[in-house]
Amino acid sequence: SAREGLLPFSDYFGWVEERYTKSPIFAVLLFYVLAVVFLFAPPPSQVFNFIVSFASYLAYFFYLLAVVGILVIRFREPELARPIKAPIVAIVLFSVIAVYQLIFSFLPPTSSSTTYPYYTPYLTSVLLVIFTVGFWYLQVVVHKGPEKSFNSKIAEQAATELEKEIYGVGTDADAEQKFPEA
Repeated sequence: SAREGLLPFSDYFGWVEERYTKSPIFAVLLFYVLAVVFLFAPPPSQVFNFIVSFASYLAYFFYLLAVVGILVIRFREPELARPIKAPIVAIVLFSVIAVYQLIFSFLPPTSSSTTYPYYTPYLTSVLLVIFTVGFWYLQVVVHKGPEKSFNSKIAEQAATELEKEIYGVGTDADAEQKFPEA
């Protein structure tokens, strides 16, 4: 994502240490910090329940979006060739189950074994989605991140090198290096 210009500070997080590890050190450190926050923010005895609730709520949200996408493609392009065609009944049934999961997660349970409010993982999931959509909008739409990304720089360099190789075209600086004036 950082190399594609989708993250804030893409030059920083997309940088790959070439000498020893050949990995994006700063992106790995960011992931490490986020993992530590998720491990130590909830009460210690309930970390697993919090992470499972947080992840499953987001999973159902994106499952629902995928199923809606299947329905949209099914009705917009009915003659499109598909290797597998999901039955409409299965799609609708799954959609109903996903909506049920998303809505009824916010209803209070009869008894709670957690020290934090029951809705905290679900609310955190929703806030994370809103936050990341905001980041995406700023980075991609406002700051034109993909046009300034590491991948686009590599593509420009490759196109320049290919042009030089095929057509023998180069910059004036290249010509002066090859044929210095006496």
